[in-house]
Amino acid sequence: MFVYQSFNPRKWTIVVVALCFSFLFSVTFGVVRTVPESYPTIQSAIDASTDGDEIIVSPGRYVENINFNGKNIILRSTDPTSPSVVASTIIDGNHAGSVVTFSGDEISSSILAGFTITNGYALNGGGIYGNATYATIEHNIISTNTATAYGGGLFNCDGIIAHNDISHNSATDNGGGLSNCDGRIENNKAISGNSAGSYGGGLHDCNANIVGNYFARNSAGQRGGALSGSNVVALNNIFYLNSADRGGAIYNCSGTFQNNVFYHNHASTRGGAFEGCEATIQNNTIWHNTAVSYGGGLSFCNGTLQNNIIWGNTASNYSQLYFCATPNYCCIQDWTGAGNGNISESPQLNNPAEGDFHLLSTSPCVDAGCLVMGLDYDFENDPRPIDGIAEPRGDGSDYDIGADEFVSTTPTPTPT
Repeated sequence: MFVYQSFNPRKWTIVVVALCFSFLFSVTFGVVRTVPESYPTIQSAIDASTDGDEIIVSPGRYVENINFNGKNIILRSTDPTSPSVVASTIIDGNHAGSVVTFSGDEISSSILAGFTITNGYALNGGGIYGNATYATIEHNIISTNTATAYGGGLFNCDGIIAHNDISHNSATDNGGGLSNCDGRIENNKAISGNSAGSYGGGLHDCNANIVGNYFARNSAGQRGGALSGSNVVALNNIFYLNSADRGGAIYNCSGTFQNNVFYHNHASTRGGAFEGCEATIQNNTIWHNTAVSYGGGLSFCNGTLQNNIIWGNTASNYSQLYFCATPNYCCIQDWTGAGNGNISESPQLNNPAEGDFHLLSTSPCVDAGCLVMGLDYDFENDPRPIDGIAEPRGDGSDYDIGADEFVSTTPTPTPT
């Protein structure tokens, strides 16, 4: 047991140095293996590796279908953060199965980074088949892969999926981009142009934290252009030009949607942005989405609707909301229905036609929302709430309506 007596700088210096040397000698450093300099193929380098090793792959096209085989290794290109290196370091599955397969025993220290993963073709997981792996998948281009059932790009990957471009993958059934991925899906620069024959053009059945991603131009033959059938915490995402028969962006999802922007999504029947969601939907901007029949903005959403801007959406019937829970403290075009604190004045966004959804200083949405416990930042991580105007609005908490919290030149955060 350690008993503190007095501070002796010389004694503590000796202790710290001794601990550092002890640490250095207790750590086993892995072997660095290079492809193709030392190993002709990526798989031969994996086969020779043990836990803790690092494999560095030079630019080139490697026609392989590789398997991590449960090894906790780092497999990367020479510079995973360089777009040119990632684009020129290609693992080509040659339509012979999943391009990358994990056994499912890998942990987060097992890393796949800095590759273009393409031309996979499999039942599930054309690009990457995870087997519920916790491996980290980051800084990759995962593109033009096909699944004849689920997960054109990725299937059953439960670790961190970050900073990737997941585009132009397809699934005959569900999850054109990703399916059954239950970890963290965050800060992916694009989840775009993916397609599913049935549900979830972008994601399907992913019970995940979905944070800071850009979903664009994904499509589903039936439901959920961007997301379907998932229990999520969705924060700070942009959903743009996604389409489906029902739920142009979101279909049948539960959980929480906060600080997201939905615009120009389209449903050929109901729910331009949302359809059939039992979710908490707070502080989102839902702007100019369309549905042919009902609910250009939201349809059949019976969870919590608070602090949302729902404006400029169009449908043949009930352009903004159709058969949804009673909204509170929302800005809704032409709203005359029930609810507390709702307003129907124009939200006065800066330049939404160019994708700029910041509030102007004159917006009636400034300070007009209600308190949302735990939501301390807006869609670009400005603090919430900020006292934007002198007069009282909303419930007095100074939360703004919509994804943006208006910030003046000298913002004054309001204690929550």
